[in-house]
Amino acid sequence: MKTALEKMILILVITAALMLIVFSAAESAHAMGNIDEGVTGTCKWELYNDGTPITTLKISAKDPYIGGAMDDYKYDSKIGDINTPWLKYKDTVDEIIFSNVIKIGDYSFYNFKGISRISIGGVQSIGSHAFAFCVNVGEIIIKGDDCVIEDDAFAFCENVRMKQVVIEGVRTIGETAFEEIDCENLSLGEGLETIGDGAFNNNEALQMLTIPGSCTSIGNNAFLACPELKVVFIKNPACTLYQYSFDKDYNTALVVRKNSTALDYAEHFGFRYNVAGDNGPGTLDLSGGDVTLSVDDVYGSENYVMLYTLEVLLSTGKIKFSIGDRGAFCDLDQDGIWDITYGPGEAGKVVIMKELPGRSIGGAVTFEMPAEFEKEAEEEGAPYYGTFTFKLNKAANLLYAKGKTKTVKYSALRKKTQTLGISKVMTIKNPKGTLSFKKQSGSKKITINKKTGKVSVKKGLKKGTYPVSVTVFAAGNDQYEAGSKTVTIKIKVK
Repeated sequence: MKTALEKMILILVITAALMLIVFSAAESAHAMGNIDEGVTGTCKWELYNDGTPITTLKISAKDPYIGGAMDDYKYDSKIGDINTPWLKYKDTVDEIIFSNVIKIGDYSFYNFKGISRISIGGVQSIGSHAFAFCVNVGEIIIKGDDCVIEDDAFAFCENVRMKQVVIEGVRTIGETAFEEIDCENLSLGEGLETIGDGAFNNNEALQMLTIPGSCTSIGNNAFLACPELKVVFIKNPACTLYQYSFDKDYNTALVVRKNSTALDYAEHFGFRYNVAGDNGPGTLDLSGGDVTLSVDDVYGSENYVMLYTLEVLLSTGKIKFSIGDRGAFCDLDQDGIWDITYGPGEAGKVVIMKELPGRSIGGAVTFEMPAEFEKEAEEEGAPYYGTFTFKLNKAANLLYAKGKTKTVKYSALRKKTQTLGISKVMTIKNPKGTLSFKKQSGSKKITINKKTGKVSVKKGLKKGTYPVSVTVFAAGNDQYEAGSKTVTIKIKVK
């Protein structure tokens, strides 16, 4: 049996071991949890890691009901960097989370190279250079509360091409706020009033842009040096623009409202443009073969309006269509026979209109745009045609003609010229368009009226059989081509 001393020693060893385990666990939990913390303005900040490869900097309002405002920061010559309290962690932070923050201070996250996404909600102010030089950011989502984005707030985030930049609930975008970011998808929400000078200057990926109806001013150089920017929709007819708000050198086209300052701007500085809303009648002419509509090449042109209108007609059921692997097959007159195929090309930016063999009609089919769409398009500032006509290759003329043999009595010809109606000398069926006639060969004493086709056998023609070659013409109409048939009629005199 163990002595009392031995028992006491055993208890002490066990207790020490348990304390070591608890202390080690606590140390491990601390390592995976809070790393550092502090205060910035009326917010608190916490840097932590939850055991994953992600290190997070969380900024929270001290009073979530009022919201918190961060301090502004600036360059400190003593330390040779920005004087933020989390400076030593800027290269290790992977994400930043905001909770009830209404003001993000100047230079707060300047040159944070580790974050790949910025998402901000409910903010009222984003300070100057707050996220400048965050060069690995691939996405920016801002959903503000009447927010002001100060100058250079996101400038020079340029190492990667961004997936998207969404700006909603923002009233003002400051000068060069997003300079030299490369983002193909830029969404500007309603409520935006002013876009500052150089705000999106030198965006080498942006292709299409809609300026919301609330916007009253687009600054100089705002979208200068955006080589891929093909089309800009400017909704507000009173929006003020400056000479270099956009870049004419890259053939950017503007979609503008009637009687708008943007229209005057486009005409004065020589930009390509379309007037938003009803652009009158438009015709897609397939009569010369396939038609290729390139969205990249024809933004702001007549063809772009055609493409836009065509998509509306398809989506509103004005044209019956079926979508398959080769695109949409269109039945224009809805008789159950496909007339054209509407096929997408490379990356959906090219559309090829191709007439199908065995189509149900030729010529032209005209549609009126739905009234509800016209209203919606006017509100959105989209270009469309009030009437839209598909012009197809005309069908072959159905003209049928065959010559007959007609006998004329010699005794009658001795007295006077004999006139024969057209039905007496030939059979004609299904002509499309006005008929006309031309004699090709035969006796000079036998003539044919060019308009009526009546044949005149002149007085004095001797007995015999006289073949006469005649071409019958059908002029065609809006659905059928002109056609002709050459026949031989025979006049027997006996």
